Amino acid sequence: MSTPYLGGMSTKDKFLELSQIDGMTTSRMALELQVSRQRVHQLKEKYKVKLAPSPKGPPRGHIKTSHRWGGERRIPPNWIGAAGELTAAVELIKMGFYVHQAVARTGPFDLIAYHDGAFHRIEVRCIRKPGQRTGVEWREVDYLASVLPDGTVEWSPEAPRIED
Repeated sequence: MSTPYLGGMSTKDKFLELSQIDGMTTSRMALELQVSRQRVHQLKEKYKVKLAPSPKGPPRGHIKTSHRWGGERRIPPNWIGAAGELTAAVELIKMGFYVHQAVARTGPFDLIAYHDGAFHRIEVRCIRKPGQRTGVEWREVDYLASVLPDGTVEWSPEAPRIED
């Protein structure tokens, strides 16, 4: 969408000129006029002008996913990471490990798996497709658990084992 040259016009005139363009949204108008969206809303009210609705979609950074009880739901990225950590923890518990989660979310790994005196540091990453690469600082991590959207966990190197 190209906008006409509006140099030398008052804000009112620029606003009224731009409001004639099909598909002009509040956000686009604010950018063109170099004012806040709140100011654009005030101008819309003052001059009784309707603009095109903003395109609907998930908020930035959110992922649209199917909900297991039916329907779709938007999930914030930090929830996806938390769900991935819990998924990896469940896998480790099923393998017979005691699992400890980090209290502070700033450490070099997410989980510690413990069994019979051996500790394993585990970093969890949520990936979109099998085999997707992620950067890991291997000197601070023993295992990488890559969790896929379907709940499958890929281990690198091979999953930790309990020696009998």
